[in-house]
Amino acid sequence: MQRLNVVVVAAVLLASTAPASADPALSLPIACTVGRDCYIQNYVDHDSTAGSQDYHCGPRTYDTHNGTDFRLPDTATQRRGVAVLAVADGVVERTPDSMADISTQTTGRAAVRGKECGNGLVIRHADGWTSQYCHLAHTSLVVKPGQQVKSGDKLGQVGLSGDTEFPHVHVSIRKDGKIVDPFAYPDSASCGPGQSLWQPALQPQLQYRPTEVLNVGFSSQTVTMESIEQGQSNELSKDGPIIAYARTIGLRAGDVQSLKVTLPDGKTLVERTFPPSEGNKAQAFIALGKRNAAVTGRLSATYTITRDGADVLQRSFDADLN
Repeated sequence: MQRLNVVVVAAVLLASTAPASADPALSLPIACTVGRDCYIQNYVDHDSTAGSQDYHCGPRTYDTHNGTDFRLPDTATQRRGVAVLAVADGVVERTPDSMADISTQTTGRAAVRGKECGNGLVIRHADGWTSQYCHLAHTSLVVKPGQQVKSGDKLGQVGLSGDTEFPHVHVSIRKDGKIVDPFAYPDSASCGPGQSLWQPALQPQLQYRPTEVLNVGFSSQTVTMESIEQGQSNELSKDGPIIAYARTIGLRAGDVQSLKVTLPDGKTLVERTFPPSEGNKAQAFIALGKRNAAVTGRLSATYTITRDGADVLQRSFDADLN
């Protein structure tokens, strides 16, 4: 039986100021705690050219991305069911709900052309505001067009429909038909922190994190990006090899990753410093392992990212090998 304990130390940047009284105060569109059991993968693109920049002038977006992606750590979590929630009071409009939950890594993007949002809906709010929700699970919607909803009401569940490779809800906020970044209102055309439309109580968990650890763990099976995504890389056998792994989002060019595994007596089992990242990466993973030499007791591991010569993120985790 493996028990995984996690300790994280990471630098974050303060979220922007609270919304003015005349603007909407948005609630979270997903039933989770951001930074703990769900994560922001992509923000709105603030670069009007062929490049891309998020609202902190960073790379946590891609060209023409018009919303915020709240992702789950893996599809195993998605299959257990995570609710998508209304960000504000309003009236439900469109509700397509018939697409299967299949990653475009399997189908190819051509298969969802014209249906990129997948299963989703639009809610019309007061004063010209709307919110759109994409990639919901097949047949999970619990609201209908014309229905009144309140902030925080359940709309459906996070899925894998439309143009997506990982389970998440994509949320687009519009004012009078124009895209608004809820992290930096009203100017979405240039990067730099602006006024936040999120409720003040949400500010701590919505702090901007340049880089985040999505998954860590030990396994005795071969670890791949797909096995981590499927939630299969968490079985550690006392008779099999010992493999430690980490998956990260927001890795930047030049970042250096390292992993160190320590035995119960404090001695190092295996450690490695990996080559610098060749570019910005939306997500990346590393793993290293060693044959099990009759190890019992608690294993510990430390994953570190070094940027410009300084440690910017470190996560420690352990597991009991009985």
